[in-house]
Amino acid sequence: RSRRLEAFLVRCGGSCRVGPFPAGEAGLAAASEWMHAGAFRAVLDLVPTSDTLPTAGDVDAFGERLLALWKQEQPRHRLVARVIVPLGTSVAALNELLARVRPLVGAVHLVLPGPVFETVVATAKEFKTSRGSDSERDHLLLSVEKQEPWDLEEVRALHQAQIHSVLATSLRDEHATEAPPTPPAAAAAAAAPEAPPPPSANLDLVDCFVACLRTDRSDGLYTTVVADQCGVALGLVYSNPESIRAAVCCSRGVYWSRSRGGLWRKGDTSGAWQDLFLIQADCDSDALRFTVHQHGSPPAFCHRNCRTCWGPHGGLTELEQTLAERRASAPAGSYTKRLFEDPELLRNKLLEEAQELIEAEEPDHVAAEAADVMYFALVRCAAAGVTIPQIEAHLNRRALKLKRRPGNAKAYRIAAAEEALQNSGQNS
Repeated sequence: RSRRLEAFLVRCGGSCRVGPFPAGEAGLAAASEWMHAGAFRAVLDLVPTSDTLPTAGDVDAFGERLLALWKQEQPRHRLVARVIVPLGTSVAALNELLARVRPLVGAVHLVLPGPVFETVVATAKEFKTSRGSDSERDHLLLSVEKQEPWDLEEVRALHQAQIHSVLATSLRDEHATEAPPTPPAAAAAAAAPEAPPPPSANLDLVDCFVACLRTDRSDGLYTTVVADQCGVALGLVYSNPESIRAAVCCSRGVYWSRSRGGLWRKGDTSGAWQDLFLIQADCDSDALRFTVHQHGSPPAFCHRNCRTCWGPHGGLTELEQTLAERRASAPAGSYTKRLFEDPELLRNKLLEEAQELIEAEEPDHVAAEAADVMYFALVRCAAAGVTIPQIEAHLNRRALKLKRRPGNAKAYRIAAAEEALQNSGQNS
């Protein structure tokens, strides 16, 4: 279960929020375990469910519990304090609460009855005084959950006030894969009309996302940067609500073609299709970024058969692509092919180059030896079918861990490496 949970949290890309956990030692311990496993934020009840707003004493007690659990620096920016806001709460009281909570957590989640929701939106500028500036390290994020049904105007208003909304959504799929042909015998039965499903109280996911976007283009399109999983920009395209919905529904790179005036399903004719991993709006909500995995032979985004519309990218991603090509079909005399076919040689070269990196002193020499280590390390990864995004996912997950091992050197590993280096020197 633990491995499956961690794999799921990795797929969330460091954006998973879990909770709420009860206000107490057991709840804090559970939240800590989830964050150690890879959840980016944990929601903690500031106080047990109450009909009154938390007092200064409640906030102080909450802070003492946090300090008791985390003796060292707290992951403050990853903690969310959940507060149930009673009817009749004033803006001044909320501001005072936010100011007290701000040093302890990175976000506050407000559970609001309907009338208080209107107050929150109307006084968002006043809340910002207690939240701090976006550029400040201790900026306080705000999210709200409403006990009544939402509408798109409310979602848009919250976004414009820089407040996150938490709501249940569904996905209206208008671009589902066509069903296989119906057998003639079943055609008559299938022709009978069925009663429509009951309407859902949930808002549509794509409608909510689009409600938070804006554009000053006369055609209403959103400028869209397409990037790979390493963040390399592959090209610039355009999107609109219809293309965003199509992309989400089929988990592929789908955009809006200005020349054809319709959907552009990348790769339908060229074979250079894309897996879609993430859609993000920028800080001004007027541009999008699609994070994709580019397919094709070669995996090229540009119509000139180049990986990017700005030509070859170079660097580690270019090396990774070259290694994949060498593994599939290497020219005669290829040294990389030799490494793939001789695991012992590859092991010895990794040990040798790591030792040379340790011994290097001048900056350029260090950089050159580090390049050698990266080359042989990527050969090892390519031989095992491991990609750079997979490596980065592990690095990102480790950055979220709360518990640290001592990190001391392992004597038996050092001895084994020294023996292997000696044997390699004797055989060279």
